[in-house]
Amino acid sequence: MSKFLTAKNDAVFKAIFCDEDEPFLLTKLLEDILQIKINSLEKLDNELKISFVKEKSKRVDCVVKINGNLYIHLEVNSAYSEKVAFRNFLFFSHIIISKILRGKDYNTKDNFLHISLTYKMSKKKKALKILKIAKNVKMYEYNMDKILDYWYNKNTRKVEKYKYLIMQDLQPEELEKLIKQRKDEVIMTYFEKLKKLNRGDKFELLMTAEEEEIFWQNTYREEGREEGIKEGRKENAKSIAKNMLKEGVDVSLISRCTNLSVENILALR
Repeated sequence: MSKFLTAKNDAVFKAIFCDEDEPFLLTKLLEDILQIKINSLEKLDNELKISFVKEKSKRVDCVVKINGNLYIHLEVNSAYSEKVAFRNFLFFSHIIISKILRGKDYNTKDNFLHISLTYKMSKKKKALKILKIAKNVKMYEYNMDKILDYWYNKNTRKVEKYKYLIMQDLQPEELEKLIKQRKDEVIMTYFEKLKKLNRGDKFELLMTAEEEEIFWQNTYREEGREEGIKEGRKENAKSIAKNMLKEGVDVSLISRCTNLSVENILALR
């Protein structure tokens, strides 16, 4: 295989950490992040329910319920953008709302946590940003590139603190070094699963994180171009409408010719 995929790719992350039959790695990752003992872990449906026919399907990376009352929404983002952050927030809100609607009052018994593992953020930002939305609702955003720098800069104390996050985007030779240093069962188990996935045919066609980033950049560029075209057409229609108004053309006729609403046309006067 010409490329070695890591858990920076969300499909690889889900295959390794979100396996219902083997919750060991996800349990250890969450225990390390939350600094608690997990007694029970239930993997929930990651396909969020839609409210109406034309609504787009919403599939998140991972949703679990631990220790009976803590719902965790976990997302891997190979690149940072405001659109991705907003999408994650909307999905997290959807999860909270779905639990509230089950009862007759606001749900304050359960706790909700969103965890973003985000790459391509500014290294000037903190390694971890915690946002407390309510007493029982929090958001954690990890700056994965800053955390990876702890490994490459040989910051031993930070590497120990973030080892289960660092391992997720290391290439084989680096993972072998980490295993020699730590001799950690979690890291060894992760590496074995990662090597197995990279040997399989299922992930041959997956994009690397870099390829995925280029894909999203092109997507945003195209969206911007289309938005610009739409805005240009709208401004052109307004210009035509203004000229027609000057000539005394009936407003309803102008509306039919330009596709502008009567209200918008009247506002041009």
